[in-house]
Formats: sequence, C-alpha cells, structure tokens
Amino acid sequence: MFGVLPKLKNDHVFIDLDEGIKPHVVLLNADSHQAIGEWKAFAAKHKGVVPVLTSATKSSDSVKHLKLIFMPRPITVKRLLSMLEQVVAASLSARNARANSLKATEKEDALRILVVDDSLSVRKYMELKLPEVIAGPLSIDFASNGRDAMEYIWEKDVHLVFLDVIMPGMDGYNVCKAIKAEKLSDVIMLTGKKSPIDRVRGSLSGCDAYLTKPPQDKKLREVLQQSLKRLGREGLNAVREPSPAPSRIRRVVGRPLSS
Repeated sequence: MFGVLPKLKNDHVFIDLDEGIKPHVVLLNADSHQAIGEWKAFAAKHKGVVPVLTSATKSSDSVKHLKLIFMPRPITVKRLLSMLEQVVAASLSARNARANSLKATEKEDALRILVVDDSLSVRKYMELKLPEVIAGPLSIDFASNGRDAMEYIWEKDVHLVFLDVIMPGMDGYNVCKAIKAEKLSDVIMLTGKKSPIDRVRGSLSGCDAYLTKPPQDKKLREVLQQSLKRLGREGLNAVREPSPAPSRIRRVVGRPLSS
C-alpha cells in the first residue's frame, strides 16, 4: 500500500483509529482470523465504514456470498483504482437510499436538531430558544465536543446541526467537512468569531450558514427559514413570528399616565 498509494493523483491519508477520526474505507485481510475479529469489534461501534476484503489466496467467487467489495493481492494501482470506484458507487447508492428513506418518513418525524458546543450556557440558551422560534414537531439533542457529535450523527439522521468552531479535539471546521462528506444535514456554524476570514473558512468547510453568538432573533429566524426550505420541511415546521413588544403605556384605572 505504501508503494502503490503515492502513484495515485488524489490525496490520501493513513489514520490511526485511536485518533477518533472515522475512516471511509477499511482494508480487511481475509486471510487473517485476527483481522476479521478486530473488524467485527470495530464495525459494531462504527457504522457506515466500507470494508474491503483483500486476499492473496482467495478468489472473488469464494467470498461473493459475503456481499463485500473484494481486492486480490498483490495490490496494484489498477486494482486499487477499481476498488475505489466500487467504494464510491457503493457510497452513492447508500446515500441515495438514506435520502429516500428520510423523505419517505419525513411527515412522521420531528425536525431533529443537534447543538454542538462546549459551553453549557450556549447549549442551555439554544435549548430554550429553538422551541420558541420553531413551530411544529421538534427534537433537540446536544454534544459538547466534535468527537461525540460525530458518533451521534453516524448513528442517527440529523436534519440540522448548530456547530461551534473552537472545541476540544476536532474543531468545527473539520467536523463540518466530515458531516457534509457523508450526510445530508444542514450545518449552521454558531460561533463567537466575527472575522471575515472565519466566515470564509466556514464556507469552505461546507457550512450552510454562519451565525455569531449570541445569535440575534431576527438573524436566527432568517437562517432557520432558509434551512427549513433547503430541507423541504416548510409544511412540517415553521419559523414563529416574533412576539409583539409589550406596550410602554402605563395605565391606572384604564387611563394612560402622562409622561
């Protein structure tokens, strides 16, 4: 692999699973019982990773009952490219299946929101503010760091993610890139950083909108309205109109006091 991968034109990276970063593809040595056992333990905790069987002794016919992508060894550039094409096709097929499944059950599901921020006060604020602003069925969950957010999102379909930028471990930009690579969720960056450069970084990471903390009610409503439209949930959820400001006229026995 170390000899073949540098010959490919696209970027690639080897990762250590202990880093907490979810891989897209895992090459599984079908000739090793230990490798298969490690894969089963890993797959039980990490959904959505594509396993690719490799073998120097088995043929594709002998493992086709497993319904997995197979790449014979020795590994060559041609075989590796063919395997990656199959991975892309399988990923697109799974993505379309998730999208169709999500649309089919949309009318029965609540708008699922995940708020990711290491600040308890921000999470509490959003817990109180979002039901005040959004009408219709609503489900809100929370994560305090990028790794917990990623694990939650891999396990569940989330419509909308409010994502802080500066957090322990993975920052919001990398979390956003990972979400957008695999999921159909809308991502709204929610951060105290106001620099135009930070907005550009947010856009490059694939976020759908950018809000500074604390978000102003008017801007929050505008962003949510756009998000509901992108998600196709305008008939299921709506942005509530702001409550009218209380009258400043004081009355005594029905008569206004003169100022």
